[in-house]
Amino acid sequence: MPADPSRLDPDARTVSDFSAPDAGVSSRAARSSRPLVTALLCVAAVSALLWGLSSETTAADWWAAVAQYHVDLVIAWVGALGCIGWVLAVSGKSGSGRRTALVVAALILGTMASGSLFVNAYGRKATRALRQAVEGIAPSYASGLENLQHWALPSDASPDDPLYLRMIETQKRWLRVNPAVADIYTFRRDEEGRWRLIVDSETDYNRDGEYEGEREQRTAIGEPYDKANDELNRALRGEHVFMDVPDSDRWGTWVSAFVPMRNAEGEIEAVLGVDFPAASWNAAIATARISAITYIAVIIITLTAGGLLQISSLRRFDESVRIGEVLRKQASALDEQNALLAHRSGELAAAISAARVANQAKSAFLANMSHEIRTPMTAILGFAEFLRTDDLPAAVRAEHLDVIRRNGEHLLAVINDILDFSKIEAGMLKVERTECSIVRLIAEIATTMRLRAEEKGLRLCVSFDGPIPERIRSDPPRIRQILLNLVGNAIKFTQQGQVEIVVRCADAASAEPRLLIDVRDSGIGIRPEHIDHLFRPFAQADGSTTRKFGGSGLGLAISRRLANALGGEITVRSEFGRGSTFTVTLATGDLHGVPLLHDAHEAAHASPAGAQDAAESSAALLGHILVADDGADNRRLIATLLRRYGASVTVVNNGREAVDAATAAANEGRAFDLIILDMQMPVLDGYGAAAQLRTLGIRTPIIALTAHAMADDRQKCLDAGCDDYAAKPIDRSRLYRVCQQWMESGRRAAA
Repeated sequence: MPADPSRLDPDARTVSDFSAPDAGVSSRAARSSRPLVTALLCVAAVSALLWGLSSETTAADWWAAVAQYHVDLVIAWVGALGCIGWVLAVSGKSGSGRRTALVVAALILGTMASGSLFVNAYGRKATRALRQAVEGIAPSYASGLENLQHWALPSDASPDDPLYLRMIETQKRWLRVNPAVADIYTFRRDEEGRWRLIVDSETDYNRDGEYEGEREQRTAIGEPYDKANDELNRALRGEHVFMDVPDSDRWGTWVSAFVPMRNAEGEIEAVLGVDFPAASWNAAIATARISAITYIAVIIITLTAGGLLQISSLRRFDESVRIGEVLRKQASALDEQNALLAHRSGELAAAISAARVANQAKSAFLANMSHEIRTPMTAILGFAEFLRTDDLPAAVRAEHLDVIRRNGEHLLAVINDILDFSKIEAGMLKVERTECSIVRLIAEIATTMRLRAEEKGLRLCVSFDGPIPERIRSDPPRIRQILLNLVGNAIKFTQQGQVEIVVRCADAASAEPRLLIDVRDSGIGIRPEHIDHLFRPFAQADGSTTRKFGGSGLGLAISRRLANALGGEITVRSEFGRGSTFTVTLATGDLHGVPLLHDAHEAAHASPAGAQDAAESSAALLGHILVADDGADNRRLIATLLRRYGASVTVVNNGREAVDAATAAANEGRAFDLIILDMQMPVLDGYGAAAQLRTLGIRTPIIALTAHAMADDRQKCLDAGCDDYAAKPIDRSRLYRVCQQWMESGRRAAA
């Protein structure tokens, strides 16, 4: 803040003390206001000029003109020049006042010069963000219509064609989900080379629930489209095309994206278009620019007000030694302020540098995630296509199935890492404390990972150093997650030799006993300068590690935070080229009275493998189950699993059919024993179906089935009227236990 003369010098008087009546104050004030009036008139003139840029003075024209001609900066410059003129006019011809006015003018000009670059950069950033969002929507819509077999719809199909109606409903659902999209449609070229509209979303542009007027008239299947342009031809050649220059047709003015659509053989058979209102597009860009200009305007107004106050003060002071002293002190305060501003500028530069580093890490992570997801998906889709060949030998077919399963498990692990990290970042990580056998848990992990080690020609060994507690109190799934990650990394980064798991207990007789688990390998090791980066999110030892070995870069970050939540930590020792040792320290809980195992290897094999699977295979689900899922493959998978357990299964396509089937069965006295609802379905979703069934008085147990995996999803399903929750992908054992539990519960309630 500027220095206060009364605080700098106890004997100093305030500005008002030096003031004297001035008969010419009013006239000077009148003259001083003239530049302000002139500036306001200039702003009004530029606004009127902008208003006249279009024959129709609408808000859309305003935004379009701002986005296209940058009139916002013109207005800002006019306002800034008006402020400079005002300050110069008020300063008069006095030396101190004139110098202050020139400083303020220079600062305003500097602010506007740098601010113009900032505003343009902000507008370009907004344009890039909008374009990325738009270009990401169109391919997903094209993929959705391809999955509905768009290629099977003829260009002269009937408006009542079921396939056409499904596509129309799908497009309308997309429009409801994303109000920013104005229209979705597909083109196909006929034999004469003319473009024809095939499936148009028949958009209700004014959102009044009616399709009326020429702009909203329902488009006929195969209607010619005479405004075909080079962008459509490029999309037909396989390009993803985006038109950021607005184009007009009888439906309005749009910014559009065009992507190719393929048939079952992978050939391009049509083009999908997505329209976004040009007015909204321009408004978003113009709003981003104007928001940036707002900050500049605040600075300029502050500079102007400060300059005017300073000039006013200078003109009121007497030409005396005290004026010079006050000015010197004020200059000193201004230097301090400049120093503070310089310090703040340094902090801002450091923050910008940190943000740039974080952005680079995020970009690297996104590229890595794209690779980690696309690679297994390529294998899954490729080998699934191979399985369609009828003449494959049984051994080759089994090998292909193993590849699909292995890549599916890898893809699920990547997704689980991302979800786990999201929960941790949101503070939603929860751990439990239950009694468990660490010896058996280590044995299960070794059994799980041994095959992977043997495939690389490695030995996976387990040893117990000293007595081990028979049981501890901790969270077994979280311990398993930590160790599977560490052992998996050890196998991944080891080309020859062995991986060893060593378990020992420290301070067993103390109040805070600890369990230490070493995961040792003879792999590539880690350079000392890279160890500090290992546990950072989205990071690995270096970029070459990611390219050579893959991985999400989240595993170690998640593992360390899980270990911390379990009352421990993870440390690492490594010698580059010789191997690494990761040590997990866990709190065991009170070990008073807990037996210590001196031969832990024998206890590790006390529980026969496959007991749970044998129990499930010998049991049966006796009853009639209703399954509602809009995915044909999911319906078939769930029905097959339930029928193998002995259940009688009825399947329907959506929530509306589920309500009808359950109601009809109840009215006929043959009510279902269990209802399984997918929560994301067309026509009527699982939430609405569950609520309607409960309103109708149907008390049959309902199991919610959804791919959502966040913490509040279960409660949302229960609030809708469901009794339990199961997540996708389907866990066979989990599905069996949940169905058995609620079918038995339903029978007891009926009895």
